[in-house]
Amino acid sequence: MHHPSISTIAPKSSLQAHLALKLLLLQRNYLSEISRDQFLLGWAAIAYIAPNLRPEEAHLEDGGWPDAWKLIAKEAFVRAKDGEITTEELFPDLFPVKKQHWRCLAA
Repeated sequence: MHHPSISTIAPKSSLQAHLALKLLLLQRNYLSEISRDQFLLGWAAIAYIAPNLRPEEAHLEDGGWPDAWKLIAKEAFVRAKDGEITTEELFPDLFPVKKQHWRCLAA
């Protein structure tokens, strides 16, 4: 099955990013049930809204991630570990990140 790339899914405006993130947050108790594309839109929204956040630091107390967003980050790492999303989708170019050593973070 062909999936759109993260650059295709990424929000095109601040309004779109905030709406996508709000929708994901409203469904935070069911993150594992959200479709891949809808999840990635919300994930890319975080990168759009807060590009200085580093996904690999989401689990850290001083990583700068709001608590509600940490659940989304954890789900992103779980999906990446399970092969549902790619490394490029986990670390979209909107995030200035290191792309190595992320597999241990999904635990």
